[in-house]
Amino acid sequence: MYDYRRAVGVALSIWLIGVENLGLSEGSLKEICEVLTSYSEESEIGELVGATFLLIRHLKDKVLEERIGKVMHKIKELGQKDPAYRLIDLLYVAFFSAIAGDEQFCLEVIELIRKNDFMLAYVKNDPEKLVLFLYMVSKAVDSGKCLNLEWCREQRDAIAQHLMIFLNNLPLSHCLSLMDALISAAGGFKVRPVKEVRGGEVVIDLRDIDLIFPHPDFISKTTMALFEAGYLQPFTLSRKEADVYRQIRAEVKGYRRVRKPEMVILLTSFALFLLLLPLICGLVAFHLDVSQVVFPYICYCTFMGCLIYAFIVNVWKRGYVTLRDLLKAFKEGFGWLVERMKRS
Repeated sequence: MYDYRRAVGVALSIWLIGVENLGLSEGSLKEICEVLTSYSEESEIGELVGATFLLIRHLKDKVLEERIGKVMHKIKELGQKDPAYRLIDLLYVAFFSAIAGDEQFCLEVIELIRKNDFMLAYVKNDPEKLVLFLYMVSKAVDSGKCLNLEWCREQRDAIAQHLMIFLNNLPLSHCLSLMDALISAAGGFKVRPVKEVRGGEVVIDLRDIDLIFPHPDFISKTTMALFEAGYLQPFTLSRKEADVYRQIRAEVKGYRRVRKPEMVILLTSFALFLLLLPLICGLVAFHLDVSQVVFPYICYCTFMGCLIYAFIVNVWKRGYVTLRDLLKAFKEGFGWLVERMKRS
């Protein structure tokens, strides 16, 4: 755990796989989170702090989240004072906070970089920083909460295109990977770039490898960022187009999309009607002069019937109910009632 890379792996594994699937007890989980938080406070390594924040935010531990939050803001101050050495830590913290859904911290870092040309230059001179920054601005554009939306869009498109060119130029398709070399050596096949095997260890001659071989974690982050930016998808729908698609898919499956407020009101009205109906019927049964109770009861049934009918019909047709629909239902319902009373 005190190798920060392994600690990051532990935090991300628990966050991704889940506590139950890993079989961790409550005591073990608490101990791991405490160690991660303490190590983050001591080391102030951005990647570790960000991964720890992601896990603690997921587990909803308010005490530890407050402790790690103080470290995050301290890294933010260090990143402003010494961007040449601490900007990567700040970007990692903002990157993981964006994944965790803490938009405020991520937006603050983006705005900080936007206003500082030197920090932006440091970002663009390092592929790792560039990838982290791409994910952040892509998240900011999707949320629509950034102060300068147009600037974020320009940065997203420029960085994404640059990274796409970089990935396409990597000769990964025809290279023998290091993993293939290890597997071949374990099977007894001495093929390039395996030089020899000594005591169960593989000796690899790097001169025989067709470079470039980037770090797997860099490829992973680049893939995540490009997906978030929409450059690794066949097409990207707008929110309205996505909403139409969901409605069509729901229609094919034979059900309608309903807003929660209308559904709650519908169920509540129907429940009240069923609860009050026995009470009203009881009053009718125990009064000698039932004529005094019948008319209010009929009005009540008419009112509830119009309400339920308006909700059912309009929710079925469109998925929502307007005030005009309710007024129209009441007008027709009470008009029918008045007409029936005149005939009687």
